[in-house]
Amino acid sequence: MMSNRDIVKIIRSLLIVGLIIFCIYMIYHYFKSNTPEEKRRVAMEPVISEIKIDPPDPVSTDFIRAVAVMAKPVSKDTRFSYSWYVNGNEIKNNDSILLEKSNYKKGDKVYCRVWATREKYRSDVIESNEVIVKNSPPVLALTGVKPFNVPGRFVYRIDATDPDGDTLTYRLVSPLNKGIQIDGINGEIIWDIPASMAGSSGVRIVYEVKDSSGVAVSGAIDLNLSTGSEITW
Repeated sequence: MMSNRDIVKIIRSLLIVGLIIFCIYMIYHYFKSNTPEEKRRVAMEPVISEIKIDPPDPVSTDFIRAVAVMAKPVSKDTRFSYSWYVNGNEIKNNDSILLEKSNYKKGDKVYCRVWATREKYRSDVIESNEVIVKNSPPVLALTGVKPFNVPGRFVYRIDATDPDGDTLTYRLVSPLNKGIQIDGINGEIIWDIPASMAGSSGVRIVYEVKDSSGVAVSGAIDLNLSTGSEITW
């Protein structure tokens, strides 16, 4: 059975051996880091510190871009490579800073892996944070108003689409006291204009279009009841 003194000697010997190995490693690393090849590698090798997704909260109508934040200046002969992923699946044939809009839709999870190459030197592969494609609001198209009579029936169909293919609903915002009706399904506005409004001042009809996710946009048409036409600004 070893005495306490023997155990102390063994521990001391192990510490000395470990210190010698550490010193040898540091000397080797010092000389290696000062070789011409190592100095060239350090100077030439690209270093990416971060990959940012732009915009950080994309919608389905946005182009999504991967922006490489570099730890040191980038030379003109540095080439970047991109590997895009949507819902964990790699998008083939898309080695580009931009991810084509056809590759994602509302609710998809997107991230990108990027690396940089300069001559024979290559950076580490850096992965971006994951972003979720947000809901896009409805889009209104400006369509002209056909001439109408006062008194008479005014009919106008709201022209709206949704980039995500969501179902749209329509609602009259104002005025609410003149008998104007909006079909909540197809967006058709119908107003039987009474004779009492002939020659009156202009009327602005404000409406709202909402998608199935609850995102709404507003539009308006301005009517000149004296001329039976739309007021353009």
